[in-house]
Parts: sequence; structure tokens; C-alpha cells
Amino acid sequence: MKLSQYAKKYGISHRTAFRWWQNGQIKGFQKPSGTIIVTEAEDDPPQARKVVSPVVNLAENNREDLLQDLSSIVYSVCARLYGQRRAKRKKALIGKILAETEAGEQA
Repeated sequence: MKLSQYAKKYGISHRTAFRWWQNGQIKGFQKPSGTIIVTEAEDDPPQARKVVSPVVNLAENNREDLLQDLSSIVYSVCARLYGQRRAKRKKALIGKILAETEAGEQA
């Protein structure tokens, strides 16, 4: 069966199935055309890693704990966005400096 069919059958992404094939977790071969054929007929595919986020405290539904968890999530997202914007500004500044340097060398 094709790798894409294998991925659909087991409910995983094509990229994950491809990575498993590259790592040898799925047995198969690649045709000259580039199509990957899965040769194993196993019932259970390799297990994907599941990421569990311990952010929300489900043991107690205390309003203060939930609000604190929410504020932590919002803070993390904002910090990441700020970091990305900062990197974009730095890239623009470096581009501007390089353009000015090139213009100065040509003059």
C-alpha cells in the first residue's frame, strides 16, 4: 500500500508516516518514480508521541487557579509574539544597514 494510504488508514499525517519510514519504523521501499510502498502488514503502527501540557490544573476547579493558568498562557503567547516581532525588526534594521553600506561603497 502507498505511504499516503497507510497514513490515512492509521489516522496520522503523511509527514509523520514519512518520518517513520525514514527512521525504519515502517518497512517499505521507494519506487524509481518516488512513490513509497509500505510492505509491512501490521495491525498496530508505531506509536506517536503525545504531548501533554500540564498548564491547566484539573484536580481542583478553583477559579483563582484557572485564572492564573489562563494568564500564564496569555503571557507565554505574548512573549513569543513579541520575540518574533523583535526578530523581524532586527532583520529589517540589518537589511537597511547593509543597503546603506552598499550604497556608500558604490559612491
